[in-house]
Amino acid sequence: MSQKLLDKFGGYPIKEAKSDLVIYLQDVHIEDATVADPSNCAFAMACKDTLKSPFAWFWRAWAYVVLPDDKGVPSAFRFQIPQRTSQQIIDFDRTGHAAQGGYWLKAPPEGSTLEARRKRDRQYAKDIKDGKRQAPKGRRKKGKLAPPKELHGVRSGTGQVRFSPIKESM
Repeated sequence: MSQKLLDKFGGYPIKEAKSDLVIYLQDVHIEDATVADPSNCAFAMACKDTLKSPFAWFWRAWAYVVLPDDKGVPSAFRFQIPQRTSQQIIDFDRTGHAAQGGYWLKAPPEGSTLEARRKRDRQYAKDIKDGKRQAPKGRRKKGKLAPPKELHGVRSGTGQVRFSPIKESM
């Protein structure tokens, strides 16, 4: 994807949200919404109605809402969707119903911004090229498979799953 495409969303420049936003979902937004449509779901309809946003896009983890920036220029602000709001989006897509009320959209933390992701992706690609990392399974060259791993701690109650290389027996 080109850099120009990554810097624009729906023709609007992308900016990271600097503060949280609350949207209020009402019956009218739910009735007028389309299931499984990021730009016409109940949450997007609520943004268009209450915030007078020309466009809004909602996925399970991220939302883009067009709002005027501090200079009055309309921009697509990128918000992280918390678990409770995400669950309501999933429920709406499955059933066509969502609970009325206020829902938070969070400003992304510093490590989750688009610029931080681009930086990590560039470093990851460089590490693969330099041989410091192994490419994901679908992108490996034939004959260069990772050593098998053994699963540890699945039912230990810690909520963590760890993998370690299988040791060769002599």
